[in-house]
Amino acid sequence: MKKIFTLVLCLLTILQCSPINAAEAFGETDVTKEQYILNRLGVVELVGVEDTEREVTRAEFVSYINNILKAKPDLSKTYFIDVPNSHWAAESINALLERGIISFAADGRFNPDDSISYEQACKILVHTLGYKDYADYEKGGMSEYVKLAVRLGFKINPENNSAITLNEAVNLIYNAMRVDLAYTVKSGENAETVVGKDETLFSAYFDVYTGEGKINAYYGETVTGDTAEEGEVVINDSTYNLDRNFSADGLTGMYCDIVYTDKNGEKTLLYAKPVNDDFEVITSDTMVGYDSSNRTLSYTKTADSDKVYEKVIPKSDEVIFNGKRFDGDISDKIGELANGGKKGEIKIIPKSNGSSGEVIVIRSYEVFIAGAYSERDNTIYGYYDNTKKYNLSNAQSVI
Repeated sequence: MKKIFTLVLCLLTILQCSPINAAEAFGETDVTKEQYILNRLGVVELVGVEDTEREVTRAEFVSYINNILKAKPDLSKTYFIDVPNSHWAAESINALLERGIISFAADGRFNPDDSISYEQACKILVHTLGYKDYADYEKGGMSEYVKLAVRLGFKINPENNSAITLNEAVNLIYNAMRVDLAYTVKSGENAETVVGKDETLFSAYFDVYTGEGKINAYYGETVTGDTAEEGEVVINDSTYNLDRNFSADGLTGMYCDIVYTDKNGEKTLLYAKPVNDDFEVITSDTMVGYDSSNRTLSYTKTADSDKVYEKVIPKSDEVIFNGKRFDGDISDKIGELANGGKKGEIKIIPKSNGSSGEVIVIRSYEVFIAGAYSERDNTIYGYYDNTKKYNLSNAQSVI
């Protein structure tokens, strides 16, 4: 049987372009879905931004909204005395004013460098979404826009209502971009606001949609028998292209929150994250032993820790071994990891909407340090022991 063969190369270095995950894109590990998507779509530039807890100015927030709308204003006009045509945000500020999203001020100023309040941000988003007529400003003032944000489902809970942070602005805008848009429909002298069905800022301006689904296949991996070519992933029963900036590695068999584009029926996955990310991963470097009689794995939290923990590996109807569905006895596979015969990890995924029980994912491999490659017979030879060799013709694929 052919194998998927993974090489650890020391002297032979293979450079290749591959998708990166959300954390790599930002150079950090705690990137949120909202940050990743708004940055990916060009709504809020976040790569290289170190302080997402800083306050956002009125000019910045308006520029974020116009990054969605991409409206082009009349720059021959000056609407605010403190926003000349040379101001960096003049195009966005003028565009939103011409669209009626923001309004003139009595003193003629916009105060672009002031921090934007939560009420002001909600008002801008309510107007952007088309729900201006739903807010009774005369009755409750600016607080009416916050109430409407709650009703529409895009509210957040800022620490300081008078000045929202960059991270809070990102979350607020992301939530609002998922709300159904409202339109003004005129009939003769009458006009009414009609809520569109399933059309949002995401879909209207970016062909982007959100949802949930189970990752059934990724290149070289499958849990259902479905196959995914390189650059593809199968979610439920649909094939998606993978966005060039995202990798689905490690998500096979998991039920995920997904963000994707759908252009004329061609879907591209932008982002996926497990709905339940409270799963446990035990690596071979931390395994102490495995008792197959009671399915108990002994391990430490870290490779240099002395405290031993025990975990009963549950029986599961769904086991994924090296990217493929596995219906046999997993005891031998776990034993190889625990006794040092193989390297790898065990991931135990809790039951979710997409599975009937816990999913067990096992990755197991041998480390082969390559010292030389023979093109003539398509064989690699060991670095420390050249009698060790592997013919790549016997591999199903080389990753």
